[in-house]
Amino acid sequence: MNENNNMKKIILSHLEDVERENNVKVLLAVESGSRAWGFHSPESDWDVRFVYVHQIDWYLKVNDGRDVIEHMYDDDVDLVGWDLRKTLRLFQKSNPALMEWLHSPIIYRADEVFLSRMRGLEPTYFNPIKTMYHYGSIYIKHDRRYLQNTAYPLKRFLYYLRGILACRWVEERRSMPPVLFIDLVNGTVKEEDIRQKINELLALKRQSKENNLKEVNPGLVEYARHWADYYTDNIKLFRPELNHPSSEALDSILFDMVQLHTKRETPIIPKTYTDWSFNEDEQQNYRFVVKCNEHGLHPSDKVRISRIGLPLSQYGTVLRVEDDGIIIHTDEGLDISEEYSIELISTII
Repeated sequence: MNENNNMKKIILSHLEDVERENNVKVLLAVESGSRAWGFHSPESDWDVRFVYVHQIDWYLKVNDGRDVIEHMYDDDVDLVGWDLRKTLRLFQKSNPALMEWLHSPIIYRADEVFLSRMRGLEPTYFNPIKTMYHYGSIYIKHDRRYLQNTAYPLKRFLYYLRGILACRWVEERRSMPPVLFIDLVNGTVKEEDIRQKINELLALKRQSKENNLKEVNPGLVEYARHWADYYTDNIKLFRPELNHPSSEALDSILFDMVQLHTKRETPIIPKTYTDWSFNEDEQQNYRFVVKCNEHGLHPSDKVRISRIGLPLSQYGTVLRVEDDGIIIHTDEGLDISEEYSIELISTII
């Protein structure tokens, strides 16, 4: 546990360096690979994957800039990050690697609004056919490259088995498989004796060096081969109905995140409002009472409304600016017994 806490501090420090050196803001940073799956060994690398957003001027150029940040550190931390626009384009195509990032059990940094909106849109953009082929290619590759002998590195068999079980999950549930391997096993393997063999294999893997050659229980190998052959023979027959959504919801995320995290020469400092009321004649329009000209807001400005003491926020739009306050419309209701802060996200440029 102490090692994990120390590594988290190191990883957070690396992320801060990335932000400073590249003038970006990290929206999400997670662990991927064997540590996220739950079958890492003591010498496994730390595979950190992140999403970041540039300042607004980066997006206002004729030619696209480099949209990937990569760095391998001497402390075995492997950082790979994608720009927000690249991320959203891949999300629209149901990129399985990205979908895994969004559900990693190990989160180092997260903009809760960004993560919540992305997860909420997953059912709309998820493509089960593409995901099935992705995991099918994983088990086929590992079988051909690594599993032709009687003994092999245990991680190769676990990668192979994970690809097979992910195909089972997609076929049965039409959703993204769990990232944590044991959750995937519990959701797809019905035979108790096979589950027990997998648990024993996981325990052995965690204690073994990465490239030590071991033999896997023959019964477990037979089970995996059976299902691998099944999906190899039937994957072309898997043709569920697909969604064909527009990019409108993703465009909104791009706009909001860029505006929210763009630095301004004269930033609006969030203010706490305790004196406010609900305009009952206008649904979900709220009057925040402030001194005239104190707030610096204008009609059509987009604002972020945060409940004091909680990380989650929602968005609103300034409808009117009056002598005794500002009228803001929100997509969701506010609790009139709570205190809120208001922060400018975007204004008319």
